Amino acid sequence: MEGNIAEINGDKTADEAYIAKAEQAVSEELEREIDFMIDKLQKQYKTDALGFGDYMEKHHYKEWKNIEKEWDDIYESMPISVHVDTKIRRVGMRY
Repeated sequence: MEGNIAEINGDKTADEAYIAKAEQAVSEELEREIDFMIDKLQKQYKTDALGFGDYMEKHHYKEWKNIEKEWDDIYESMPISVHVDTKIRRVGMRY
């Protein structure tokens, strides 16, 4: 993910350490939210709304044909790993 800090208020300065800490905090929060959403889709709604099965069918057709009939069970318990890399490009107003 890329973004900007629109403004900084108070004693905080936008040095490299501050920006790195902000990037890490944003990445961690987004990873938590995405993990929560995926878990809810898998366990509560039992739906492949993100299209993992479609991806398998399109890009790994031979493997897909072997698992297609069991896909619902596989998807529900399949581990999904999420990594967010955040980069703050610019810092706006400082006051």
